[in-house]
Parts: sequence; structure tokens; C-alpha cells
Amino acid sequence: MIRTFHPIGQGAFYSERHDGFNMVFDCGEWKGARRVNKMIEASFPPRSCIDCLFISHFDYDHVSKLDILKSKFPIRRVVLPLLHQDEVLLLSSIHATLGHDIVAQLISNPKMFFGEETQVLTVESADPEVTPPQSDPIQLEGAHDLTIRSGTPMVWKSTGWAYIPYNFQYKTREAQLRTSLTSAGLDLAKIMESDVVYMTKNRAAIKSVYDTLRGRINQNSMVLYSGPVDTITATRRLSFHSGLSCSNWHHGRMPTNNKRIACIYCGDCDLNVTNVQSVYGKLWHHVGVVQIPHHGDHNSFHSSSIAGDSFLCPMSVGNGNSYGHPSPQVISEILLSGSHPLLVTDDLDSIFMEVVA
Repeated sequence: MIRTFHPIGQGAFYSERHDGFNMVFDCGEWKGARRVNKMIEASFPPRSCIDCLFISHFDYDHVSKLDILKSKFPIRRVVLPLLHQDEVLLLSSIHATLGHDIVAQLISNPKMFFGEETQVLTVESADPEVTPPQSDPIQLEGAHDLTIRSGTPMVWKSTGWAYIPYNFQYKTREAQLRTSLTSAGLDLAKIMESDVVYMTKNRAAIKSVYDTLRGRINQNSMVLYSGPVDTITATRRLSFHSGLSCSNWHHGRMPTNNKRIACIYCGDCDLNVTNVQSVYGKLWHHVGVVQIPHHGDHNSFHSSSIAGDSFLCPMSVGNGNSYGHPSPQVISEILLSGSHPLLVTDDLDSIFMEVVA
């Protein structure tokens, strides 16, 4: 298996190429850079398909390149957070007003967005402070359109490799979004009705709220475990990265136990609320990579997520971004914990790859 954190900048595009199985986690970036289109098109061999696409949440910088991905590679199934109807109306209206047509279409009707041949699986939300009851595994190759509980292992054939999504619902985010819109003098009812005249007239105010809450507009953010569900004899044969901290581990010298082959993809979750070590407790001894959420923003990070061991901690960060990402505080806490921050930027040589054999 080859796991890749692609150098997409201020966004997210991560992939895994197994023997006969391709996975993608998020596909978007903020600037609309054409070079990213070419990178996506070259990310898999010609005539490949995406066996499973996971979408953590619906922020523009995580999904804006899905049209490029699906135009180049057939997508067999997509797994995304389940939204309730009021969330669909509110979020799709906001994104449509901002000109994020791809996001609005995806939220409104994912089946239409991807096409009838793509199976759409939605993941029920879970309280971030309560671990959902254990669910029986499902076989990915036989999965059709359905809704699953958070924590359901999704296994590919008989490989023993599983993807386990948790869709965490942050209730305070919904309240914050509604409060911010109301405080800006906006009419929530008209927004949810997609009143075109009203939305056009108030586009600047809506954009201001969105920019203020970027990364917080979505009430949900899905976290994903990728790794073995039992004992698999495998090692990281090679890992390389040419950015921050690379001098410690050229030529395949690993800073962590090379038997820990699992990865936690965090999307834009809030690690102050979501305890990923607790959620994946029985499988945590497999984890060697933890993607740092929200481009290294300090408001979304807590060092407890990487406590107890040395982890590789990639984060997608745009060069010269205006948000102060990554936070020096986050970098400092990662280093003090004995783990290794890895900046995956717009630079092609910042790519982070692992080979598990």
C-alpha cells in the first residue's frame, strides 16, 4: 500500500493505493490553482478507478476539486457525513450564494452530483463525548446506498484492512453559525428558503460570516481510521518527505515504530472535543500517522491526540496563507511530545509518502 499526502497547499487531498483498491480522503484546495488539477489527474495510473472516496465535511477547500477527480476517474462509492434537512438547506444556500456551486450541488444531492453508478453511503453523527456502540463490519465491495453508524468498520474483501469513519457532530458549531448570521442582521428563514434576491443582496454579509467561521461552518466533521483490524504482518518499508523534520529520517530511517502502519485522517475535526485515542482505543497500537486538522490551527489542536508515542504528523498548509497556519504553538507542542510535524505545502517536494509492505 502506498499512502500519499499530496502537496496541494491550503486544502486536503490524501490517497491510498492498495493492490487492486484505491482510496481518496477529501479533494479540494482554496485558490483554484490549475496545477492542482494536473496533480490530481496524475495521482493514479490511467484507467484507474476510485474504489472509495471519503469526504470529511463540506468546506470548499476540502471538496472543490471533486469535479476534476470524478471527471478523470470513475468513483465506485463515496462515504460522507449524513446531514439533516435543515443543515442541507442552510449550508447549500450559503455555498450557492458564495459561488461555491460544486459544494452546493454536493450537499443538496450527492447522488446526482456523482451519478447513478456511484454508491453513496452516509455516516450518522455521533456525540463527540460518547463512543458509539460497536458495530459489525460491512464488506465495502458489496456495499450499496445505505446509512451506517459511526464506528462501523468497512472492510475490503478479506484483507483485514479496514476504514472506520466517525462523524462527530459539534452542536456548538450550529449554534455559532446561526448566531453569527443573525447578529449580522441576516434572515435565517430567507437563507434556508434560498431566496435568490435576498441572498444576492446580502452576499457580502454572508461572505463575511463565512470567512470569520471558515473551518467552523460545518456542524459535522468525519474522522477516519485506515489500518488493520487484526494482526497484519507488515512494516513501513519506506517513508520520505523533503520538508520540516526530514533530516532525521532520510533513506528509510523511521522516527517511529515501523510496525505502526495505521493512519488517522482528522479532516477539520476539533481535537479539543474529539478524543481520537479514546475513540479508536482498541486499535490505537496500530496508529503511526495522525493528520493534524485544520492546517495546524491552534484552536483545533490538543496534544492529548498524540500523547504516549512518537507519531508522524502531516498537515496541509498553503505557502503564505493569511491565517497564520500552521500555528507555532501547534508545531511546538508536537515537537515537545516527541512526535514529528510534517508540512505538506504547495511545493511539489513537500509530498509525504509511505510504503507499507
